[in-house]
Amino acid sequence: MEQANLLARERGILSGANFLDITDQSMTTDVDFCQVFQATCRHSRQKWFEVASFPIFNIGGLGSLEELGITLCNMKLNILEPVPVILFDTEGKGGFWNGIENQIDEMIDRGRVPTWIKENIVITDDPKVVIDVYRNRLQLF
Repeated sequence: MEQANLLARERGILSGANFLDITDQSMTTDVDFCQVFQATCRHSRQKWFEVASFPIFNIGGLGSLEELGITLCNMKLNILEPVPVILFDTEGKGGFWNGIENQIDEMIDRGRVPTWIKENIVITDDPKVVIDVYRNRLQLF
């Protein structure tokens, strides 16, 4: 989260954050807006992400991994509509999301995940791919 906000700031992009009110997470000043949730409301915090119709996950840590899992599970449970989930390699080195892709493939092979989940995951480091995915999904020019 911190790295994504720093990169956004460097590029003049507005960014925001959802924080948990816990002692080991300091609030960053590298965001344009934020919301703070009690530590016991981690899953409630995820509901606020529904504001975005197309979630984009940048390279992150365990928090990003947790949020990706909750998002995909909410899609599976029909809490969120199935939408493109972008796994964006902000560092452009490739390979960061390979483990996730392999894990989802394995879960599909074992019948633990619906196959349509794979169709909604887009792994890229190219912003043009993201725009094309959105245009295609929204059926725009």
